[in-house]
Amino acid sequence: MTTTHLPGPATTSSGAPLPLVALPQTDLLTVDEADLPLLKDALSPGVHFKPLRLDVEAGEWVVLATFEPGSSVPLHYHTGVAEVFTLSGSWHYLEYPDQPQTAGSYLYEPGASVHTFICPESNTEDTVIFVRVCG
Repeated sequence: MTTTHLPGPATTSSGAPLPLVALPQTDLLTVDEADLPLLKDALSPGVHFKPLRLDVEAGEWVVLATFEPGSSVPLHYHTGVAEVFTLSGSWHYLEYPDQPQTAGSYLYEPGASVHTFICPESNTEDTVIFVRVCG
């Protein structure tokens, strides 16, 4: 005989009830970056993307972006927040030259922030970033 236990109500350490947030899923989204197409020169020359997840209904997208030295993305903004983790290389926003982003840097950007992405020509390697944008 098999007994299945469903998740019980979650509580805080003091015993106060918490809302049921999620149940176990049968499938999770797993993506192997090596299997994804590279969208070369996607926004401008030297700017390449691999889409990890695009949610058109929610207006959310997650990409792995590669920037060749000297490449840039023209002035733009996102309607929602953006989170950027720099995996290699370096970059900065033209409007924030004193805040360079280097390998290991995490950037939180509020919605409606206007900026121009710059990858310095002096970089000796491609810059690779993991980006999540909501809006």
